[in-house]
Amino acid sequence: MKLTNFFAVAFISMLSFPLAAQWWSGNEKVADEAWRKGKQDFGAMLILTPDVEQFYEDWSKPQTPKIVTAETTKRNKPITAVVLFTGCKAESGNCDIRVDFMILKPDGSEYGSQKDVPAWVKKPGSPKGIIQVSEASLGIVIEPNDPPGKYTVKATVRDMNSKVSLELVQAFTIDESPA
Repeated sequence: MKLTNFFAVAFISMLSFPLAAQWWSGNEKVADEAWRKGKQDFGAMLILTPDVEQFYEDWSKPQTPKIVTAETTKRNKPITAVVLFTGCKAESGNCDIRVDFMILKPDGSEYGSQKDVPAWVKKPGSPKGIIQVSEASLGIVIEPNDPPGKYTVKATVRDMNSKVSLELVQAFTIDESPA
């Protein structure tokens, strides 16, 4: 098992783009899903990407990024859980968002976890309707001796100022087919 925190370079973490339609369609709220939820003004998404460097590179461009997600991965190939958010409550001008990550093995037992990972701490919020990439992410590598099957990634994203907590879930499967 390998778990790694990835922190974006400062200039990347400050970038954002408008994507309000992710939670709203016109004046209609879009239904929550396991990987994307909102409560009050706060919303968060959990994305699994096979190439975190490309993800951050695409995010840093002025146009809307192409987000490549992953539902499968091979052993010894990284997959990264990335948190996106919108609507954090700023107190004294700054937000305080933290994330607890947990990975579950195919049998439901804990594979690994990281608690209280800073996602957006002592940083200003963005205008309403703007999605930001958090500084919290988790790199996962399934090693040869780890069990095959479907792994579940849970991220509890907490806006400490508004006292809102969202539990997000994504899953990926180990592809055992020959390369």
